[in-house]
Amino acid sequence: MFLKAIVYAIAALTAISFLSAESVVFAVMLLAVGVAVVVTFSDVLRNLGSELYVRSSKAFRVGDRIEIDGVQGRVSSMTSLGVVVETLRRERVFIPYTRLAHTKVVNRSGVYGVSLRLEVRVPKTYDVGKAREMIASALQVVREDLISEPSVTLRRSTESFYVFNVVLDVMNVGKVEEVFERVFLELKSREPGLDVVS
Repeated sequence: MFLKAIVYAIAALTAISFLSAESVVFAVMLLAVGVAVVVTFSDVLRNLGSELYVRSSKAFRVGDRIEIDGVQGRVSSMTSLGVVVETLRRERVFIPYTRLAHTKVVNRSGVYGVSLRLEVRVPKTYDVGKAREMIASALQVVREDLISEPSVTLRRSTESFYVFNVVLDVMNVGKVEEVFERVFLELKSREPGLDVVS
């Protein structure tokens, strides 16, 4: 591909020399072609510059948990065009480098961190929405120890229980047991009949 472009460039220069165009005219034509190329690829060049800026700033790397314009998730890859962020709901969000260069990026990853996954069984005496709301409000007691908002999703329903999956991204690995105990006690104080399994 590159060799082909060089051959075309040499052929074009040879054709221009046969036409015996003046060097000033040739320079103006070359400048016009250069400006046309820059204008045509301005978005690509802007994104390339933003990529160099983002990568050199090292504000985050693959695997870090970040937040950009309300989108929270883990950086799953950094391509030549942008960053792919995977949210807790397993959505993959593509964010171009030009947006990253002009937006506040919050890196929520530390040196340590772990995802604590719990299964919470709530008696069916509650409505599904109320049960989820009770769990979400109880999780606020450990919010300051978390990297991001806790995820509460209904996994299944049995004859007597709603079974929810809860994912807590704990910043400090050493506090995992403490976070579990606080969540367990808070949930039990709100509903003694529920069960929490880690």
